[in-house]
Amino acid sequence: MTDSDESRIMTVEYLYEWLEKLMDSGLGDMKIRCEDGYLHRDELGIDSYNNETRIIGMLYNRGDFKVCCELKNDIEKAFERFSIRSSKRYES
Repeated sequence: MTDSDESRIMTVEYLYEWLEKLMDSGLGDMKIRCEDGYLHRDELGIDSYNNETRIIGMLYNRGDFKVCCELKNDIEKAFERFSIRSSKRYES
């Protein structure tokens, strides 16, 4: 990891200051959304051994979720293709 990558990593202090600015601007009731949905209170965890705060339960950063999304898209494409062909076959 380069120094520039390291400086971009979110810390609790940075997040606190950023959220505090939002609250001071009257936006304290704004929902926090991650890529696949809203962040829920029970999805935050602390790993004191590695000195990390973890967002758990969020699917967007899991490789198996991405693969499942790709599979879902492939199945939808195949279904569309099959539906079109089967309906044309029965029309004639």
